[in-house]
Amino acid sequence: MFYILSVISMLYGILMALATIKIIPFSEHPIIFIINLVGVLCLLLYVKYYRLLYVGVVILFIAALLNGIFILNRLTTTHITIRLIFSLTLISINYLTNHLY
Repeated sequence: MFYILSVISMLYGILMALATIKIIPFSEHPIIFIINLVGVLCLLLYVKYYRLLYVGVVILFIAALLNGIFILNRLTTTHITIRLIFSLTLISINYLTNHLY
């Protein structure tokens, strides 16, 4: 299960990094850009320390809220709901993998 979660974590991190670089202009929103990349870095470093997945997922969820508020000027309920479900799923699997097995 650890390997599957590692792959999902890395794919999620890489996709979020690419989206951040493509969509968020650093010159206009440097703090949001950096917050996104810190969350991505935590996901990519998950294989070294399992608790970084918790930190990365929470940071990326907060970043999604900030992206909606400041970049898109609106929050999309569907997007936030899907991100919340995905985030809680990753956190749950990580918890089960590292605490029950």
